[in-house]
Amino acid sequence: MLSIIIPTKNRAKLLEALLPLLLSDDSPAEKILIGDDGSSDHTQEVINRHIKNKKLMLITNPISIGGVATVCKLLQHVNTKYFMFMSDDDYFDNHLIKKLLNGVISTDSVVGFGKYRIENQGNFQDIIHPGWIQRAAYESDFLSLLAHDHYIFGSASIFQRSFLPQYTYGTHLESVPFDLGLNNLVQFDTLGDFRALDWDLALNVALQFPKRIYFLDEYVATFRKVDGQLSSDENYQFTGRSAFEMSLLLLKYLSKHESRTLLKKNPSALEQIIILLNHKINQIKPDRSHTFLEDYLPVISAASALLGHL
Repeated sequence: MLSIIIPTKNRAKLLEALLPLLLSDDSPAEKILIGDDGSSDHTQEVINRHIKNKKLMLITNPISIGGVATVCKLLQHVNTKYFMFMSDDDYFDNHLIKKLLNGVISTDSVVGFGKYRIENQGNFQDIIHPGWIQRAAYESDFLSLLAHDHYIFGSASIFQRSFLPQYTYGTHLESVPFDLGLNNLVQFDTLGDFRALDWDLALNVALQFPKRIYFLDEYVATFRKVDGQLSSDENYQFTGRSAFEMSLLLLKYLSKHESRTLLKKNPSALEQIIILLNHKINQIKPDRSHTFLEDYLPVISAASALLGHL
């Protein structure tokens, strides 16, 4: 019932540790789909050791097309009712993912979220996840998701495939759940694709299916910090890209009258959204040599002004 899709590139050592977990007898996954995005290390050798396992399917990009495009390519091959995204540097607890899957199935939810922790060189940090824990304080899960972005994590999330948004981008990327148009808004800064596509996906689902989101209050997965991650503070928080992306999402969703009206009726959510955006703004370090802060600021200011008028 569950497929796991994993884009990978030059992470053979991490994949070597991850695959036995996913292919073990107690794994909840019926199918593991791996997209090798033009690796030049021994990734293929690692995968070939397990390729006889009927659970495993490999798609190879001879030339790198990027992580997001690889994910979209893999999605075309998902034929199970449920699926989850996973990075090659993440891992999860098989037992708890099974529990999350069972919760999604029993409640017929469109998406289910669990909590996650961060590992940095063997040290673990539990993410508090106030958005879900305090979700009863908000009128909708959409507001909870908009006010707290830091519990959105692919390896702790299970989606029901047939209820996801569908965007069409030519014959090779039909019916993908991501608004890839957001990538066009960040191409100028050379820092890669829009990082918060998963946040946008969750917001979109919450708007469409406000009563069909399941939450498991347990730490089901782990985000491992490794060198060279695009989501590192240096590439994301300190440059201002994080604040810029949140501002773009605020403008996208609050351009709708219904969303603004909903937010006006929930002052606690509005207050938290302002706090979150200001936190991201305060993390910016203008002295970083690689920054497009001058290009970010007009959009950030527009989002702040919009919130101020609600």
